[in-house]
Amino acid sequence: MNDSINKCISTFLVYRDLPRDTTPFDSKIDLLIDTTKKTDISCEEDLDKYLKEYFSKIDFSKTGICLSGGIDSALLSSYCPKGTIAFTLKYPETVGVDEVKQAKIYAEKFGLRLVEVPVTFQDVLDFQDDLMLQKGEPLSSIEIGLYKMALRALDFGLENLITGSGADCAFGGLFNLMSRKWTNEEFIKRFTFVEPSLVLKNPEQSADYYKEYCGKDFFETNRFLSGLYGESTIKYFSNAFKLANINYLAPYEYLNVKFELDYERIRNGEEKYFLRTLFKHRVGELFVPRKYPLPRPLKIWNKLYGPIKNVEFKENAYELCSTDEQRWIVYSIDHFLYLYKNKCFNKYDTIYTTGVYDMFHIGHLNVIKRASKMCNKLVVGVTSDDLVSYKGKQSIICFEDRIRIVRALPFVWKAVVQEDMDKVKACKKYGANAIVVGDDWKGTEKWNKYEEDLATIGVDVVYLPYTNRISSTKLVNEIKHK
Repeated sequence: MNDSINKCISTFLVYRDLPRDTTPFDSKIDLLIDTTKKTDISCEEDLDKYLKEYFSKIDFSKTGICLSGGIDSALLSSYCPKGTIAFTLKYPETVGVDEVKQAKIYAEKFGLRLVEVPVTFQDVLDFQDDLMLQKGEPLSSIEIGLYKMALRALDFGLENLITGSGADCAFGGLFNLMSRKWTNEEFIKRFTFVEPSLVLKNPEQSADYYKEYCGKDFFETNRFLSGLYGESTIKYFSNAFKLANINYLAPYEYLNVKFELDYERIRNGEEKYFLRTLFKHRVGELFVPRKYPLPRPLKIWNKLYGPIKNVEFKENAYELCSTDEQRWIVYSIDHFLYLYKNKCFNKYDTIYTTGVYDMFHIGHLNVIKRASKMCNKLVVGVTSDDLVSYKGKQSIICFEDRIRIVRALPFVWKAVVQEDMDKVKACKKYGANAIVVGDDWKGTEKWNKYEEDLATIGVDVVYLPYTNRISSTKLVNEIKHK
């Protein structure tokens, strides 16, 4: 692999993010938001006035709120009109703190309509490819839940979601990091998520973004959290919401706190005391528990990852990690590398892909949609009834209906008949630079031969992850047995 990818891997291990210029790709979608114009606040009255004005401009017939169990979203929800739809993540695979319980208290207090959004490891398998392909990076696990939440917002016809992001950095959250003053060496060791040499066979030197925050005696934790750390958090929300085509509203991100926070109070357990005081003045003695970082199902998910796919990692990389969060980072980078090596991040002018598309399902949609993001023009070959019969099968849906379904997809440039299995001829006919197929075909004798033949005309074969949980054959079999 090239040096930029190796550096990218090491950098993500250290920061759980690829800040600024460490992307391995020439072009990368901008996921940061413009926070150059900020509102100064010096007291509770300033914040109250700002939030009232901010919320007065929102059309709540098109807007929902992300409601957790903590103070950030609790305070924002107190400004929402009754009937506002609130979404709360729930992780049914894990045992522990359930945010839905506390969210229900807020929803009842403020007259909100609460919608629970369950997130499981199947959602990881379903959504990680789309999120990675858009972002051009490995993922934080919270992006999976945020994306599913955004999809649920679409179900209700919403266009915007309000979030509490930015409050930690502005008002002294992240109590574990704010617990004391850190020397430069202590903070770097404390914050580094995974030391690259721990899990990589040949680690590269990661980009050093700690350097600009190192003070003479102590690490400048506040500036780091509002800078590099804050940017990575924005990207988590922005990536998920952008993919779902939901607008990301984050009122705390546009605040400039003009007073010195009492860090002694924060270190003694009163994190975000400023927000809590305003909340108490608005609502009264409504209990708000200490907020613990999401997500919480990683201990369960760790058992579902499967073996390491890429040789860059040590074979026992998961076992070498001491925390569930570290194992997630290794898993996400490993899958990112798998997509990269399968050329899934390449950008082509024209891609050709084919299928029967019988009983059109989510697996078909995933491959076609993902292929469309990799090219300017996507040509989809729909197998004719005669060719299906030739293969010893029979489609449930006739060719005319199958091709109409595919042709109706907005990201398909052309839907054409596939009358034979000659991939070289088809790629020549439609001027394709690459052909996309599910990775369940990778390594088979048939597609090894296709790779050789297509290479002679300069056409790449791109293997996209296959949606294992569903297929037309499985659907037919289920129908037969019902």
